[in-house]
Amino acid sequence: MADLTDIAQERIERELDAKLATMRIAQTKNSEQFCLSCGNDIPEKRRIAIPDVQLCVGCKEVEEAHKRNHR
Repeated sequence: MADLTDIAQERIERELDAKLATMRIAQTKNSEQFCLSCGNDIPEKRRIAIPDVQLCVGCKEVEEAHKRNHR
């Protein structure tokens, strides 16, 4: 039989999982699913890590290199 501590811990874990799921949805909501430059899909992990992301890693690297070289 579960004691009150186990019950409380399970509830906390369920609430945390629900909040994290909500945050993931919110973070990816304004991000592009496909790169605006090349059209390749942007991985979900990148969309979660960088809210409002618009470019894939490769295109972002090219953009940053271009900016560095034109200063």
